[in-house]
Amino acid sequence: MSSLSPVEGSTLSPVGRVEMPALDTMNGISMRSLRRRDTLIYLWICGFSFSIVGLVVHVVSTIEWPVDIYFLLMALFFIGLIDAIILEGTQDIYRVSRMNVIGNWLVRSFIGLLFFMLFYYSSHDWRAAGGASFDLNQFIDCWLILFFIPMICKLVVLTWSSHRLKNKTIYYDSILIGAGSKALHVLSELKDKTPSQGQSFIGSVGDESLVGLHQLGSIDQLDSLIHQYPIDEVIVALEHDQNNALINILHSLRSVDRDLMIRITPDSYDFLMGLIKMEAVYGAPLIELPKGKMKLWQSSLKRLADILCSLVLLFILSPLILFIYFKTWRSSPGPILYRQSRIGRYGSAFTIFKFRSMMVDAESRGPLLSHDGDARCTPWGAFMRKWRLDEIPQFINVIRGEMSLVGPRPLPC
Repeated sequence: MSSLSPVEGSTLSPVGRVEMPALDTMNGISMRSLRRRDTLIYLWICGFSFSIVGLVVHVVSTIEWPVDIYFLLMALFFIGLIDAIILEGTQDIYRVSRMNVIGNWLVRSFIGLLFFMLFYYSSHDWRAAGGASFDLNQFIDCWLILFFIPMICKLVVLTWSSHRLKNKTIYYDSILIGAGSKALHVLSELKDKTPSQGQSFIGSVGDESLVGLHQLGSIDQLDSLIHQYPIDEVIVALEHDQNNALINILHSLRSVDRDLMIRITPDSYDFLMGLIKMEAVYGAPLIELPKGKMKLWQSSLKRLADILCSLVLLFILSPLILFIYFKTWRSSPGPILYRQSRIGRYGSAFTIFKFRSMMVDAESRGPLLSHDGDARCTPWGAFMRKWRLDEIPQFINVIRGEMSLVGPRPLPC
């Protein structure tokens, strides 16, 4: 493997022929910083468009706002930001589909305005003051305003970003995994094509080099390469006889604590059987594997539920926790809480908490799996293990964000 500098702005030069472009920079500015800046512009415009909606509705409708108009416009600005970040899930406008934005906003705007109107007309104070009743025509007018103004603003920015991506003003540092005919086909379809999908290939990973790309290393070195280089996108194009390695490759890629786009080439059998959803990237059929299965608002709601449920349960179980604390202290000498290193998300280690159920020197010869009748457990410890009482302190890990109430069991380091 050649020695290459992973520092942003460095130049990669394959032996002999191909001069690689600078990594992730443009005029000294990080490409990732440019993408974040453009995304912030989009989010700001989303909030600003909500303020415009409030101003227009204030002028053309008979709705009487219960707050000062300036406070209302400011509140609508932040509501627009929250909608774009949480509900729309916008984290990178260069990864956003305009059709998805239109469809989702069509539904969100209708449902959101419907709830607002029902709340407005059912309010006792407003109904008593004006004798108002639900006006269908006014609802339709307000919905059209709410839908079209933000939608036009969103599409202007997203169309602008799409042109920047196609012209390669904005790009993603990418690698291609594979060395056979399939990888060559994908490379010919994506590299130096107009319009561009935004990939800027910094090299390939495989047993052999590809013409026009620097060979960064072999597939066995993928874990270290992903952490060594500022890679944004990975395209996997393996031959049929290499499919056994696909699971390990995807496991390595999905374990990276980074926003990494993963695309793979489908097998003909899967495609014909309709088992997968394909995306044609200017002639190269690829499957896009999202980083996570949950949207931002779903993961945020799950995290909030984890914290609230853990706090409530710790409060409800506090008398039992005090009793367990006292019984553990009396059962045998040693610390009350047992700490052990576990492997969490993205392979990062954390310390898990439990009530100690074994003698202090139980693992002096190394960790062993526990079982029924384990002589290392104290009598009280065996009782706790039977009813899982020793795991109550793990609610602390949940609150700290190291575990979740619903999720895979963390393995020992």
